[in-house]
Amino acid sequence: MSDRQQLAVVGTGDIASNVAEAIRYSTAYALTGSVTPGSALPSGTETVICVAESNDQLTALKAVADAELPVVTLPLTTTDATARAALGHGRVVQVSPLRGFVALEAFRADVRNGAAGKPYGIFGAHRVRQGSSDLFEKVGLPLLHFAFDLFAEPLARVQTTRASLFAGGPDAWFVIARGARDLLLTLEFAASLSPSAPASEQILLEATGDAAVLRVEPTRQVIEVSGGTGATTDIGWWPELAPVFVDAAVQTIGIHEPEREMAFLDFVAAVRESAETGQPVNL
Repeated sequence: MSDRQQLAVVGTGDIASNVAEAIRYSTAYALTGSVTPGSALPSGTETVICVAESNDQLTALKAVADAELPVVTLPLTTTDATARAALGHGRVVQVSPLRGFVALEAFRADVRNGAAGKPYGIFGAHRVRQGSSDLFEKVGLPLLHFAFDLFAEPLARVQTTRASLFAGGPDAWFVIARGARDLLLTLEFAASLSPSAPASEQILLEATGDAAVLRVEPTRQVIEVSGGTGATTDIGWWPELAPVFVDAAVQTIGIHEPEREMAFLDFVAAVRESAETGQPVNL
């Protein structure tokens, strides 16, 4: 019998295919199978990586609940009682897909280990091309969770501004949150890049503390190619995201903090409520 950890992938689409492929070629893990949300888990599964999106998330979590296995899932898009019940028993943890970037994993480790000293401010921005769909679910939630995972200080107040930078409805979110002590969290995510922009996305994270300022821009790692037609294309040269994400997911599996998981749902709910009302929300 293999001593590699036996992982099952739940989800559909490119992200599920990429994660399953990363596990299949790993020397540390073995893939028991990749199934659609709601399907039975493959025999021999020890850990579940759920990359189901949007409405399929809770369906997937409900299907694996009876197996009583550790589960890592993408940040939940809903914050209702069903979502809280899924997180409440302590076997499910949320992990941002942004942790697939090697540079962001290093940044996260440095911030959490105190390299910046006592944190005063965290800034994050994730910008994608205009017209991108499901901006909050696909871009906002991963950024919100990655930033939330950097610090331990409870949040006390959230203010969200939702704006329309271009025609076609709200395409930008600006979130300011204050911690219970000194922390100021400032996040923005927007479909603001030109459709013809060479790079499909831009990511920036900064952490300011009393000892240092840490800054990371993982999407600046590109090769610029100019062709005879005059067109220029940026080709990202960072490693594939899926293998690093799988490592991050497995490492997080053993850290069960239901109260912290619930606090993130409270944060997401406050961001949405403030966006709707235009008023700050106290946590």
